[in-house]
Amino acid sequence: MLVTGFNVDSSTVLRVGHSSSDSTLYVQFKTKDQSTLSIYKYEGCSKQLFNDFVGAESIGKFFAKYIKSDASMHCTRLSVNSESDVFSVI
Repeated sequence: MLVTGFNVDSSTVLRVGHSSSDSTLYVQFKTKDQSTLSIYKYEGCSKQLFNDFVGAESIGKFFAKYIKSDASMHCTRLSVNSESDVFSVI
């Protein structure tokens, strides 16, 4: 599934996207080795939580407090060859 993704201003997160149809958040983290992709999906993320996330003053702090620590969200690291396997970038 491709989701619309966009870059965010963060020291830890590069790109985010959300699928409203299945309430899934997609996050691409920045890595030291740019040849390595670090893309995760978080199932159970509402559109409102996504909007709050991308509008937060600190993307990283919001992520740690409201997404990473939320045990009800199922997290999966995606095994993909390219960002374009997940994101259609705007």
